[in-house]
Amino acid sequence: MRLIWLVLLSLPVAACSTTPFYQGLPATQSGADLTFVKGYERHELTAAPSVSYALNTEETCTNLRVAAALLWTTGAEKTVRVPSATPIYVWARTTFFYTQGGSIVLGHPVADVAQTVCIDASVFTPEMGHTYKVKQPATFRDTRCPLVIIDEATGAPAKDVRPAPGLMNCGQTAPTSTQPR
Repeated sequence: MRLIWLVLLSLPVAACSTTPFYQGLPATQSGADLTFVKGYERHELTAAPSVSYALNTEETCTNLRVAAALLWTTGAEKTVRVPSATPIYVWARTTFFYTQGGSIVLGHPVADVAQTVCIDASVFTPEMGHTYKVKQPATFRDTRCPLVIIDEATGAPAKDVRPAPGLMNCGQTAPTSTQPR
């Protein structure tokens, strides 16, 4: 029953803040593919975990575009084609909703909903024809969740990947959408 209350209470939180979606290149156009992967581990005390990945062409919170919003109800990954030979900024936010406290009100269990949030950002220059796995490994109550970008051709991190500290304060309210993708 707590899980149902938690899910119902978390839905308005996700719908409050919306950011436009990133419009990837058509599959027929040259570029690189970014496959965004769920990196979080479910925990028995959490409900409705999610990870949002957003892209930008500059190191600013303005114009971040959601490339993937992977919720507990969606698939495990999403691929987007991006231009190659141009630096791209990747921002990630993993959120775990959980209950704390609790009581019985009018015969029904009630608890406060809280969240743990993990944000990280990197920049790199995708190479034409390459596919990159983008993942933010995260565990419940862990506030340090580094973004990992692996070039599938080499199995190593993208050649020039580096932190993008200018995006670390973005998303204190998550760029999410009412349409999971």
